[in-house]
Amino acid sequence: GGTRSLQLDADLAKQYHQALRNLQKTLKLKGTIDVGLLAGFRDVITISDQPADDPKLAALIEKLVGQAIQDLVKMRKKEGTLLAVDIRTRIETLRGLKAHVAVKAPSVAQDAFDRMKSRLEKLLASEIPDVAKLHQELALYADRSDITEELVRLDAHMIQFDQTLQSSESVGKTLDFLLQEMGREVNTIGSKANDVTITASVVQMKAELERIREQIQNVE
Repeated sequence: GGTRSLQLDADLAKQYHQALRNLQKTLKLKGTIDVGLLAGFRDVITISDQPADDPKLAALIEKLVGQAIQDLVKMRKKEGTLLAVDIRTRIETLRGLKAHVAVKAPSVAQDAFDRMKSRLEKLLASEIPDVAKLHQELALYADRSDITEELVRLDAHMIQFDQTLQSSESVGKTLDFLLQEMGREVNTIGSKANDVTITASVVQMKAELERIREQIQNVE
């Protein structure tokens, strides 16, 4: 008699995997490639009739399957390492942009003060100063003149992001949450700082955050 056995073509599976990765990159698709999907492709796993009780064949199949699994694990690990390096590089780019904004922030605050002073002088020049309007102008200045808190929180989020990225646990959702928090701080900086240079940096920061968000879709 005989038994039906499975034959795994590991090289073909690798080729299918690479083809899917290329397609994913071309179409800018997110997500991971499931091993079950690869196993379903033509000729990756085939069934053949073999003589019964063949220990050599059983050992060969076990070895092939084990090697295929090891190769897939190594491939995923390599992809994960490259992904982490790319994300860290983009975080460093964010830090550089944040530093540029921090340098510019004092002059932006001074400009806001000068504009506020000019408006107040006009209000005080009237015969009957509008006290409510004065309070409104002062409150507006206080809100718009300082982005220090946003910069500090942004820096803290980036530090936590770095630490989380180094974890061996499942961190995808945590990284996504931190990205949302960073995006919130960047948006606030952009709305507070009425400055062309800072606005340009904010646009770049948003672009980097979006690229990182696309990357972490592949982080488990």
